[in-house]
Formats: sequence, structure tokens, C-alpha cells
Amino acid sequence: FGGGGGGGPQGQRPQAKGLLDPVNLASMKGWLQDAVNQKKPVLLLFAPAGHSLIEQLGKIKKNDDVKMAKFGHVTTTDANHPLMKKYKIKNLPAVLIGSKGDPAALHKFEGKMDADAIERALSIAVRNKLTKEAKQKNEQPLGRDLVTNVAGMAALHQCFSHHGICMLFFFTRAGRPGQQPQGVKYLEKLTEQSHKHKQINKKLKVIYMWLDVQQFPQVALQLGSAVRDREGSCSTPPSTDPNDPKAYQDPVCRRPPKVPTIAAILGKKSKFVAYFNAFDKSPESTKGVLDFLSRVSMGDETMHKVPASIELITPPAA
Repeated sequence: FGGGGGGGPQGQRPQAKGLLDPVNLASMKGWLQDAVNQKKPVLLLFAPAGHSLIEQLGKIKKNDDVKMAKFGHVTTTDANHPLMKKYKIKNLPAVLIGSKGDPAALHKFEGKMDADAIERALSIAVRNKLTKEAKQKNEQPLGRDLVTNVAGMAALHQCFSHHGICMLFFFTRAGRPGQQPQGVKYLEKLTEQSHKHKQINKKLKVIYMWLDVQQFPQVALQLGSAVRDREGSCSTPPSTDPNDPKAYQDPVCRRPPKVPTIAAILGKKSKFVAYFNAFDKSPESTKGVLDFLSRVSMGDETMHKVPASIELITPPAA
């Protein structure tokens, strides 16, 4: 008989109370924060009231794989709903999922809109315990994988012919034979920081290498000499007349060449920039080197011609 009305639009069912948490713009922040505090993964459904997915998702809440998750529902039919705009949702129904490790980082479910497929995706989010910081850490390469020791001529040639910037650090070994200089550890940490923050011109590929000054003494000395000569510390021969014996006298230099701490080699240009400040584990030292690298990448440092004699260096004795 005539009773009943209000069965809802065709294809939809009346929403049972308590199946999913009601979520709106005002409650969204607190609802997510609760999930973060309790370290619970989340599932947020965007759908009109009475949609069949509400009941289906309400049933899977009890399943072992996903019962720890928070289930929410944003009731909407309006494409201009502020939460739909925020999460760039164009079509309904839609589902957002956040992992156990990072509940507030919601990602749109792109699979088939049925309860089984959504449950499988949510079960993966339940098992994902990585926080946002941990994910970023896992994606970061280790410093030891970014640093190369110049142990032979092949590596030296790689540095001086690299199309980009080769940051060549000069260290002196200390302690037992075969033991790495302490500065290598500082360099590895510096490369991780540089890679993480990408503090240089992204078009320039930067590689990091180091050599033992005792193994390759001429490399450091020749680069230091090039800087010294450019600064005018050496007098030129008094005559260029081939008949004048003074023309063949060696230049007289007021000071010996200073070994750089770092040489930023630009192989494509056959030029380099020398850095003479100390390099150690202090934050100030790390910042100084990264600022230097940034200036080199922007062309804001004085460049010197790589001495041609670098290519003539004989391999170190085994």
C-alpha cells in the first residue's frame, strides 16, 4: 500500500548509519590527524549518499587485512566540492588511500571501483609502514656510491674529460697503508647532502672524486702553479730575443704553488676553479664547499686553464 516513500534515487541504497565515518571540509583535518596519531592507514570514499560502495566498504572493514584502517566518506555530488578540488577529483565515485606509515599523504585509487579491488589496494597500504621521511631516505643514494677514488690514470682522465663538473678533492693519507683519509667520510656526507637538496644547476652533471696527494703529487702542484701564475706571482723572462741568453731563464716566482683543497674541473672547457679553504666535518665547512660548487655552476668563479702537462703525467708506481 502507499507507505514507504524515500527509497532514494534509482541504483542507490539508503546509507546505513555508522558504516563509514562522515567527513567534510571542517572535520577533514582532525580526521586525518587522528589517523596519523594512531598510525592507521585510511580509506576515504567520495560518493553520493546511498551509493552501493558505502555498504560494500562497510562490510570489508571487518576483514583481518584491513580492519585496522580508518574508513571515511565524503558525501557529495558536486564537482565544485572543496575537498574534490583539493585532491583533484573529477569523477565520482572516487577513493583516496593513505598508508600506515604516512596516512595524511593521500593517493587516488586508480583501479576498478569495486570492493575487492579497493580492499587489495588498502591491504598494501596497511603493510606500508614507511613514513614520508623514511621513503625519501630510502630513495637517497649513499655517499660511498657517489664518490670515486682516483687510484689510476683511467679515473684521472675521467675527471678531466667529464662533461659537467668534476669535484676533485685532494687528501693526504694518514695511518696504516690502505686506510682511507678521514676526509673521505666528510666528502661522502657532503655528496649526500648535495644530492638531497640539489643545490646546483641541474643541467650540469656533477661527479665527486678524490686522490691521494702523495700518489699524484704533480696533479695538485700543477693546478696550484696555474693559479699562482695567473695571479702574477712569477716574473716573466726579461727578453724574448732568441739571441739573448736571458730569454731562456726560468720565471722567478715569489712563492711556491699552493695545493688546492678542491679543484672543480670543467672538462668540456678544459678549465678549472681552485678552492683553498679547509674542508672538514663542520657545518660551516660543508656550507662553504656547497656554496663554492653553486658559484662554479653559475659561472661566478674565476676559471683557470687546465695545464696541458696534466695529460703527460706518468702513472704512479705500483
